[in-house]
Amino acid sequence: RPEEVAHVIDDSGASFVIGQPASPQNVEAARQGAGAAIVRTLRPGQIVTMEFSADRLNLDVNNANVITGARCG
Repeated sequence: RPEEVAHVIDDSGASFVIGQPASPQNVEAARQGAGAAIVRTLRPGQIVTMEFSADRLNLDVNNANVITGARCG
């Protein structure tokens, strides 16, 4: 059986949304730009699971719903 190779995403491909509202369209565009299978938005103080997912894009969003960062995991 062939070994599975994890899909590696590139969070720099989502950097164009930083400073933009976290609208469904911008979130989806960031996911596609990074080559991620899934995306989640993380708000200040939000409790999140700490498991690493190589095919997930995390978008940090401030209290004004503006994207402040993009990272893999």
